[in-house]
Amino acid sequence: MTKRLSQSSGFTLVEVMVSSAILLVGVLSLMGMQMMSLTKNVDARELSLVTNIAADMIERLRFTGDMNPPITALYNGINTTNAATCNAITQAQVKGDCTQWQALVTNSNLVGIQGTVAVAAFGPAVLNANQVTVTINWNSNQSQVIRARSLTFVTVVDPK
Repeated sequence: MTKRLSQSSGFTLVEVMVSSAILLVGVLSLMGMQMMSLTKNVDARELSLVTNIAADMIERLRFTGDMNPPITALYNGINTTNAATCNAITQAQVKGDCTQWQALVTNSNLVGIQGTVAVAAFGPAVLNANQVTVTINWNSNQSQVIRARSLTFVTVVDPK
């Protein structure tokens, strides 16, 4: 009685190649998702940083508007890339706020960042209300692709 060894155990070359191809597709998909996740995390970090910078100036304006509404208009025209806008301000609190905000914007380490403030009268003059627009522009540099980004906050500051 002889046994026949017609069935062999193990994998064929075709099975190994197919499973390797499936594994490769899976790994490449994971790498793509990882890159997308990294890009979105950088975007979120930048947006959080810029939002905090804009909110800082709005809070400065709200404080000033509550304490001394007529000087709120002095914040109009602040531009962090032009030092002359801060130097031209004679009122001490507004000049200090401008200088501190300019330092905050500069120290954010975002590429090409610029902060601007526009203040305009809003509603009847007896209300002393002002519409404040704070705009932050910067360049996002991810994967050697530079994208111009911008964030604008508009609010109304009125004395209480």
